[in-house]
Amino acid sequence: MRTSFIGALSAVEKHFSELWEIFPDDEEDLIADKKFWKNVWELCRAEILNNGNNQLRAMEAEIDQYSVSWDGYTRNFSKGGSS
Repeated sequence: MRTSFIGALSAVEKHFSELWEIFPDDEEDLIADKKFWKNVWELCRAEILNNGNNQLRAMEAEIDQYSVSWDGYTRNFSKGGSS
């Protein structure tokens, strides 16, 4: 679960990071624009991480409500509900 939202963040950074990467030889207005997009990205990234972590905690709390064991058998369920 965690890898799904971390992977999504990585993909955005891979494809869009040129919007906020700041290089020393940039013009001043370009630097300001990149700082703006860096700030937007940081807010977006924090929101994604917070939402993902909240969902992960909720999922773990839900799973903790169940006792699961595997006895070595496999059961296949058909669409009609019988095995």
